[in-house]
Amino acid sequence: MRDFERSDERIREEVCSRICEHPAVDTSEMRVMVEHGEVTLEGSVDDRFEKRLAEDLAASVPGVQDVHNRLRTNGHHERASAEIDTTELKGAPTQAT
Repeated sequence: MRDFERSDERIREEVCSRICEHPAVDTSEMRVMVEHGEVTLEGSVDDRFEKRLAEDLAASVPGVQDVHNRLRTNGHHERASAEIDTTELKGAPTQAT
């Protein structure tokens, strides 16, 4: 199906599902909006790792054209790189920052 586009609501549901299911992301203060396939993440998370992980998870959803990451970090729990298990990102695209 060449010209098939997923609806914004369907994309939002899947983005929310993927982010909520990931044990390393606290979504209690996060909002997800989708317009024309562009996802906007707003709110706050504990650290930069969660911020980047949420963005990567959103970007991995089929139909997402772009991700606008407006999440702010609280800085409550900065993680040392030794604590980060990169196997959690299987299936999520990597992005240069």
